[in-house]
Parts: sequence; C-alpha cells; structure tokens
Amino acid sequence: MHRARHDVDGSEPISVTVIKAVARAIEEDPLELPPLRDAVRVDLDALDDLFVHGPEGRPSPDTCLRFRYMSHTVFVYGDGRVSIRRPPGYD
Repeated sequence: MHRARHDVDGSEPISVTVIKAVARAIEEDPLELPPLRDAVRVDLDALDDLFVHGPEGRPSPDTCLRFRYMSHTVFVYGDGRVSIRRPPGYD
C-alpha cells in the first residue's frame, strides 16, 4: 500500500494530492494520468469541498472516501491521509 499525506492547512486541493499519490504508486507522471473527473466520475469541487469544510472549517478526522482510480483503490481520510491499495496481482 502506498501512503501520502495531504496538507490540510495548505492551498493545494485534495484532488491534486490524490493524483500525485496515485502517480507515485504506479510510477507514472501525474500529467500522463487520465483526468480524475473523467476516470472515476467524481465531482472534483465536491471532493475538494468535502475535505475542506467541517467543524471550525476543518474536515472531520472520521471522514473517509473510497473510490477506484487506475485500477487501484484510493482511500482519502479527513485528517489528510491518502492510501493507495494495489489490485491483486499488480506488479
């Protein structure tokens, strides 16, 4: 499993962190990956908002979103953790 950390206090949206984390996990250039919006039919504005808004303007640490992208399972947590799980048999 590949892990990354999103800076919840930074200006970069969580969607960008996800793209970079998946790219590192599969050893590809992030610019070569299909757009997240098209690949998983995710509303990126809603994704980014989900991990920005919460009590006192911060996401709840209990928030967790799971989806598949580039054949990998992506977990995004409210505390900024991003985990990328490879599919079985992936080399």
